[in-house]
This record gives sequence, C-alpha cells and structure tokens, in this order.
Amino acid sequence: MRITQVIGAVGPAFGGPAVGSVGLNKALRVQGVDARIVTTDLVSPSGSRSHEVVSQLSSGGARIIVGRAMPPTRFETSPAVWLRLWREVRRSDAVHIHGQYLPTPTIAALFAILMRKPYVIQAHGSLEPYQRANSRRRKRVFHALIGRHVIGRASLIQFASDSECERASDIVRPDQVSIVPLGAALEEPETVRSVAEFLGDIEREKAVLFLGRLARKKRPDALIEAWRAAKERGAEGKLVIAGSDGEWTRQDLQQLVDAAGLEETVLIVGPVTRAEASWCFLRCGVFALPSENENFGISVAEAMLGGMHVVTTDEVAASVHLLASGGGAVYHDAHELEELLLDALSDEAYVRRSGRAAREYAESNLTWAAVAHNVAAKLGEVGVD
Repeated sequence: MRITQVIGAVGPAFGGPAVGSVGLNKALRVQGVDARIVTTDLVSPSGSRSHEVVSQLSSGGARIIVGRAMPPTRFETSPAVWLRLWREVRRSDAVHIHGQYLPTPTIAALFAILMRKPYVIQAHGSLEPYQRANSRRRKRVFHALIGRHVIGRASLIQFASDSECERASDIVRPDQVSIVPLGAALEEPETVRSVAEFLGDIEREKAVLFLGRLARKKRPDALIEAWRAAKERGAEGKLVIAGSDGEWTRQDLQQLVDAAGLEETVLIVGPVTRAEASWCFLRCGVFALPSENENFGISVAEAMLGGMHVVTTDEVAASVHLLASGGGAVYHDAHELEELLLDALSDEAYVRRSGRAAREYAESNLTWAAVAHNVAAKLGEVGVD
C-alpha cells in the first residue's frame, strides 16, 4: 500500500502535528507501508528553513519530500510542493492529510477528489471550537467556500480522542469518524548543558519541566505564577521551561520570572532538539502542562514514556490516558495547579510510583507502532473502496 501524507510544515517547532506526522511515517514504513510525507522546507513558525533539519528527521527512517515555501510563510504554501503532490497523489492508494485551514492540505484534498483517491483528514484539533474561534471570520469564509466540501468528501476524519470528536460533531458525519490516539517516542538523549548545570545534583523528583511551544493556550505564565505561590509556601525544587517562541517569547517569560524574583529556581531555555527533549524527559521527574486546549498532547505521552509524574488540565485530551495509568494528576480549576505542584514536590516516593505507572501504560498503549497499525488498517479499508 502506498500512502501520501501531507502537512504544511514538518519542523518539530511546529508542535504536535509536525512531530506526529514524522513519528507515524517512521512506524508505517517499519510495518511495510510505502508512506511518504510531502511538505515545505519550513522548520519554524518564524519562517526559517533548513534541509539539514529535514535530513535529520529523515535519518530515523522517515521518507520526507520537501519543496521551498513561498511568502507569506505563515500560510505554509509552496507551488513546488503542489506540483509534487499531483504526482504523489496520483500514485497513491490513499492520502493522509494533517490539519485543515491551510493551502497545502486543501490542495491535496482537491487533487484527491479530482483523481478519485480516498483521503483521510487527521484534524489535529483544527475542527474544535477553540481553534475555529481563532481567526474566526477567515475560517468561516474558508469553510463556506471550500472547507465544508473538503470535509464532506473525506472518507474519514481522524480524531485523537473522544472529546476532540465530540467538539467537531456539528461539522463531521458519524460515519466519517475514526478515533486513533496519537503516539510518542523518545530518541537517544542528548544532554542540554544549560539545564544540567542549572539542576546540578538536585534529585530528579524535585525537577519540574514544561516543554512545548510557548503558545498562549499552553499557559506557561500560569505555571510561573503557580510556581511562585508554591515556593512561597515552602516548596523545594527547580522549574525548567523549554520551547520555541509562540505568542509568548522567551524574553516575555524571563521578565515574569525576574519580576517574581524566581531567577534562582526557574530556567527559560528556549527551543531544544528532539534528542535534547528526550534527555529532559528522563532528567526531570515532574511534567507540567497547564494548557487550555490540546486535542491530544503528544508531550504528555512523551513525558509518560520518560517515566514522569504528569500534572495537566482536563482540557488536554491525553489526560484520559494519564488517569487510566495512575501516572499523574489532572485538574480543572487553575488554582489547583499550585496545590498539585506542592503535592508532587513534597513526596518523592509518590512521584516515583506515579512515573513508573505512567511509563508502563505508555509503553503498552501510546507507541507509534501501535498507532501506525491502527492507521494502516483504516487507510487500507478506505483505499480498497
């Protein structure tokens, strides 16, 4: 079976959809599926490009075909990619489209319709009300003109969780629904020297990590405030915040840290590589993600694989797996974050037990191999049709 995966940009700095597409591609190819990613050369939301980064992503077994993106890069457009898509879609048994509301995934869907090829849209949260509310007017016009046709003609709409599916039920037919959780994988770890020096010989259980794009919805500011309150109540430990700039920048967060007088216990390190992220998951014992919305939350699954105690909100869809594993704590009210940090930092044995439970569950349920098997079966079914 030959599958074309389509995503606007594949650099890890673009977050879950980019990381997920590469992880899935590698696992599909291991299972004998001829899967190919077609994407642009963008590797960060700032518009930077690098074939070297794409080559590094490919080194683990992924097959990635890239074309040069054209301005404005925030739309992740590339006529070179579209030309290659025409050839790849024509040769494919099925097309797997990552995301919605961007030109390249839309072009891929239109090509699939023209060539009568089945296609699956992996929504990556783009169909949830929270995301539809961003740039609401533009997305409404897009949906009225073309989006509803693209969604309506799709063989399947793939969701990462029941909650993501429920929130898109107003625009997706029940017969289109396919629910497949996202997976996770850790790479050979590479030490982040600045973090290693900052943590020193502090116990793993006393090291708290936030890792992800510094997006507004992920609320790194709320984590800093909760950390300040916990420290005032005697909490011992250190907090590391890693990730590429989003609506928040590294400088913005550093100003919050300085204003709160937390320079000695909070480190803002900026973006890290996948290998460095893996090291962080293994060096720190507590993972905190106070996000207002995640259609899944790959970083939660990665932290679980790393044996971390995870603290997150019930708006993070992966929290259902966290609860099933007994590997962390889930909260609804933002004021609870301070208490949960205090609980974790005051009981090392609790953090160790929780981390072991999280790892055991993730190794059985949240690997890319398990996800790829499910996705290949679904794509095979629509391909036959």
